[in-house]
Formats: sequence, C-alpha cells, structure tokens
Amino acid sequence: MALWIAATVVLLIAANPAMVMVAFAALGAAQAGFNMSSQTMVLEFGARQDIAMRLGLSQTAQGFMNTVGPMIGGLIAWLAGYRSVFIVSMVFEAIALGLLLWVVDEPRYRRHAV
Repeated sequence: MALWIAATVVLLIAANPAMVMVAFAALGAAQAGFNMSSQTMVLEFGARQDIAMRLGLSQTAQGFMNTVGPMIGGLIAWLAGYRSVFIVSMVFEAIALGLLLWVVDEPRYRRHAV
C-alpha cells in the first residue's frame, strides 16, 4: 500500500518521462504484490473449512470493485479532473494502509498457546 501511494505521488509530480516510467514500474510492482497476496492472505485468516467461501467472497468483492472503480474514477475525472482521481485514490489507499496496520489482526504475529 505504501508503494502504491508513493507511486501515485511520483505520477502526480512527474516532470519528465523517466519519472513517469519509475511511477509505472512502482505501480506495477504494487499491483503484483497485491495479486500475489490477495489469495494468500485469505488462506491465512479464519478456519480451514471456510477457505472456499472466503476465497469466493474475496474474489467476488475484488471483481465488483474492478468493475465499479473505473466507472467512479471516470466520473470523478469528468467532473473534477484527473488530479482529483489520483488524490481520491491516495486517500483510499492511505485508509486501507491504516486499516491494515492498526485494525487487522495479523495471524503470523499472534502468540500461540503452547
């Protein structure tokens, strides 16, 4: 999430083609990390017998957002300009990062009863 935010900032302030390429490389790396972790994280949370339901639900939610997100982004760009799309994106990415850091109970760091 931090890489996604940083890449969006670089894209907003890009003054030359090299900065744009760096931003898109970072956006690609962030997207690859998201794709790799989207199923892995689902496998780590919850009971084993619920894995299929969690995978199905997370993929459905992801697909819904992949459909609705560009439409909302296009509406924002049409009404307020592209800069606004990037700012809204960074705000939601920062909210997601905050939720991951302070709300989500990371199972790998839990103390296991021995």
